[in-house]
Amino acid sequence: MTAAMIPLVALLVPETPAFYTATRPADAVARINRSLTAFGKATIAALPPLVADAPDRSWWKLVQPAAAARSRCCWPSVTCSTPSRSITS
Repeated sequence: MTAAMIPLVALLVPETPAFYTATRPADAVARINRSLTAFGKATIAALPPLVADAPDRSWWKLVQPAAAARSRCCWPSVTCSTPSRSITS
C-alpha cells in the first residue's frame, strides 16, 4: 500500500509556495497562486525580491569542516532514536 501511495503523492501533492519562491521556476507565480487559492488566501502579483545576503541552507554545509564534528555527533541520535518494539504473541 505504501509503495503505491508514494508515486501518487509525488504526482498529486504540489510543492509549497516557499519552494517555488526559492527555486523560481518560470511559472512560479501561477503555481504559488494556485496553492494560495486552494487555501483561501490572497494571491500575489509577483515574486518577492531575492535577498543577496541570504545564508546558504544547503545540507552540504553539515559535512563541511566547520560543522562536521557537530554533525557527526547529531546523526546517531537522529537515526538511532526510534523506540524499540518487542513482538509478543
